[in-house]
Amino acid sequence: MASGSQTQESKQPSPELPKQLPFDFLKKITNDFAEDRKISGSPFGTLYKGIVPDDGRVIAVKKLQENAPMPADKQFNKEVQNVMSLKHENIVEVVGFCSETQKKLVQFDKRYIQADITESLICYEYLPNGSLQENLFGMPTYLAFLFY
Repeated sequence: MASGSQTQESKQPSPELPKQLPFDFLKKITNDFAEDRKISGSPFGTLYKGIVPDDGRVIAVKKLQENAPMPADKQFNKEVQNVMSLKHENIVEVVGFCSETQKKLVQFDKRYIQADITESLICYEYLPNGSLQENLFGMPTYLAFLFY
């Protein structure tokens, strides 16, 4: 580590939200993942604006794609906890996460079957001034992957 660099700050996670959040809570604060709450999308997931009803605080909720390349459930939880421990003024704070498995009816080979579907979400502090991509290059995040 270079002298004078500070990799950890005294910035603490917000006490209003627990670290592991229920899926139903995240569904509620994003208005059932409504299109008008959508901030951006990528091949890995969609980012939504969530408004906490108790205090009106805004958080960014990233709903990962069901087929996104990510570790198994317990490994996902461990990795999210590790990312949540990072504190630095230049890193967006992770305020919570969700990884819940539910049984759903899905169509497979012209039949309906019951399958375990895992919903994985990561919640970040909300930054109202747009993404780093937009601020550096002047293009929305959803268009950026077309050019790189």
